[in-house]
Amino acid sequence: MKRRPKRIRRQSLPARRKAQPTKRVLSTRGGSTASDATEEAVGFQASSASELSDSQNPASGALLVFGALVAVGMLLLGTAAVSPARVPWPVVSEPLYAYRSNLAAIGLGTIMLALLLLNVTVLL
Repeated sequence: MKRRPKRIRRQSLPARRKAQPTKRVLSTRGGSTASDATEEAVGFQASSASELSDSQNPASGALLVFGALVAVGMLLLGTAAVSPARVPWPVVSEPLYAYRSNLAAIGLGTIMLALLLLNVTVLL
């Protein structure tokens, strides 16, 4: 029986220190430093980000409505697909069976309305 050599644990490397940012002069005319330019860029990015968050994308609201309508349509189709024998309460199963075609039609109509809304949102 051959013996395997013991595994030797590697020594971890010492942690590197992060280099601290230094101020550099961009131009000799204005006397502005790199940190000034960075602050201006960060300020510009913050202002444009706040404009986007305030106005928000109109498609996000339409996608929320689209998702809700599709979910309601799928639930209606699911209730239409349930067999009356699976529902233990006759008070619930009899109307479901009687209005099964109406539930399916309303469910399909809801899904079509959601798709139409999504189409209008994408095109506008």
